[in-house]
Amino acid sequence: MISLRLVLAAAIAMFSLPFDALGAEPAAARKAFDLHQRTYWTTGNIEGSPEPPDPYTTEKAFPNIRLFEPLAVGPVPGQPRFGVATRPGKIFTFEIRPDAVETPLLLDLQKTTYGIAFHPQFAKNGFFYVTYIGDHNPAVEKGSRLSRFQVKPGGALVADRDSERTILEWPAGGHNGGCIRFGADGCLYLATGD
Repeated sequence: MISLRLVLAAAIAMFSLPFDALGAEPAAARKAFDLHQRTYWTTGNIEGSPEPPDPYTTEKAFPNIRLFEPLAVGPVPGQPRFGVATRPGKIFTFEIRPDAVETPLLLDLQKTTYGIAFHPQFAKNGFFYVTYIGDHNPAVEKGSRLSRFQVKPGGALVADRDSERTILEWPAGGHNGGCIRFGADGCLYLATGD
């Protein structure tokens, strides 16, 4: 079994060799490329034209809803609503209707927010999950966080910031991502990174 140190040392040595030692032409022997001496390709045999565009068009599903930098959307189980997480940390809900206009504030984390998922039993327990970025202070925060919040069942769709329960934290210095979804098996799945 080869040790990891030996493999890393070999890799560093290989990449630190002079370019000429790898069999490449020495820099002094290379000639500058002259565009005026290039042979132009003028005898192509390609015939036909590109495929026509697909016959699809886009339209706004909710033309009256205005959200600043929405990054994630998920259905609210037991209600005809969507929950939307915006990058600045505001999480809204709205009715799944083309004429919907209201976007009540569910929670304001005031931190970069990447994902939202509502528990399959949300109507009973009021749990929803959010991925967001902490304060970027290594002494206080570990970077990315997956937390659970709660809305009191039977009440208004407003979460208490103090109901937060941290599920997972991991260091990340940018390009964090944080898509979360419940699978058909009832488990919560997290994808992070680019």
